Amino acid sequence: YAIVGADLLNRQISEIIAQLTGVKHFYLNLPTPLMRSIAGMMEYVARTSGWDPLSTRTFIDEALGRYLFVDGAETNETFGIKPREDEAMIADAIRWLLFTGQIGKRRTKRLVPLFPSDPCW
Repeated sequence: YAIVGADLLNRQISEIIAQLTGVKHFYLNLPTPLMRSIAGMMEYVARTSGWDPLSTRTFIDEALGRYLFVDGAETNETFGIKPREDEAMIADAIRWLLFTGQIGKRRTKRLVPLFPSDPCW
């Protein structure tokens, strides 16, 4: 059985994040070798400046060109599962990233009021 929600492309996820956070949607659709080169430059700047890179070569390798679309309709019907809305799942992922310290301090300060701690945690 495959338990899945919606199949979303990276661009769609980025658009939802922009809607939820107010952070400008930033998405480049460039060839993977060029994206790896740009990410390598970001890594270099990050090492020399102490900033976090916007992207890394590892992320590019993991995220681009890999799509696995799965139909979970049979599982959902068999077990009576109703996946949550995409926005709700992504909002919870952002909340988790905030409260586990995975988002930079400046952005965290701005986003915490939008994603208060879940009382169930």
